[in-house]
Amino acid sequence: MVENKLLGKIEFLRNELNLLAKELGIRSPEVVKKSAELDKALNEYEHWKRTKRIIRQSRVRGKFEGFSGQVGDSSCRRIVYSSLSNSKDSSL
Repeated sequence: MVENKLLGKIEFLRNELNLLAKELGIRSPEVVKKSAELDKALNEYEHWKRTKRIIRQSRVRGKFEGFSGQVGDSSCRRIVYSSLSNSKDSSL
């Protein structure tokens, strides 16, 4: 949900930027301002993705607390698979 909102915002700003650049030229102050808005939206999206990945990784690590099996152990693989499958369902 958050991802769709951010991606929609990025797409909207890209379209606006392209239209302004065609009308006013790429050196126009309005185009430069719109470009900065797009940069900010892209940074927000990257920050959101990085935060989501960190949360997902911490959930996987939490599953291994107290686990004494070998890394190649089949129960270890099941835990990782289960954790990754469950994290896809979470809405961050």
